[in-house]
Amino acid sequence: MNQKMEIKTFIFFLLIIFNNDGSFKNKIEMVAKCPNQMEITNFMNESKKLGKIQDWEAYCFPVSMEERIKKS
Repeated sequence: MNQKMEIKTFIFFLLIIFNNDGSFKNKIEMVAKCPNQMEITNFMNESKKLGKIQDWEAYCFPVSMEERIKKS
């Protein structure tokens, strides 16, 4: 049985929300593509303007990993 290394790339979206009480929430998920930056910015800035949150950060980035593929 042979093993071949293959590179797989995954895209992760990370959202960090800083709440008004000083706590924070984070969410990271694997996505098919990065969300629309303008839509995220508008939505989060509106939440900040309305006083729902204190601040926020969002990142979307690819991660490449080697995967062992078994070939017989």
